[in-house]
Amino acid sequence: MGADPHRAAAATIAERIRRDRAQLVAELASGSLDPVDLVAPGPAAVRAGPVKAVVVAQAVPGVGKVGSRRVLAGLGVTEDARWGDLAPALAARLVTALVAAAEARRAEAAAPVADGPDG
Repeated sequence: MGADPHRAAAATIAERIRRDRAQLVAELASGSLDPVDLVAPGPAAVRAGPVKAVVVAQAVPGVGKVGSRRVLAGLGVTEDARWGDLAPALAARLVTALVAAAEARRAEAAAPVADGPDG
């Protein structure tokens, strides 16, 4: 009894999709892919299309899980929304908000810590 060729083809396609998604997330996390590239027409935007917006948001360096979910909620983006399903204007606002959140978090981390009320 042989393996179903349709099932094998579907498994191959699913593996390619998972690999592409993992590569996109890794590129975002490493900084080799700028989040702004996801809103400009081109291959990065096409690659991000089937990926959930929350996964893309969490991959932006410096934002984190909680910060990314706050940004998404603030813009009314549901956690199950796919990047490619976002309206271009909403995707642009999301990238702008994520970059701003990352910059704010980096600035907060770099700020000197006060010793206390007397210090």
